[in-house]
Amino acid sequence: MHLNIKNGEAHRLAAELARLTGESLSGAVTVALRE
Repeated sequence: MHLNIKNGEAHRLAAELARLTGESLSGAVTVALRE
């Protein structure tokens, strides 16, 4: 399964979260959605 973020702001925020947490982009999004 693929994750395709088409919203620029959402992608930027997800990428920043991934960078800050050291997770992959999909991993960071998954954790954020669970929270």
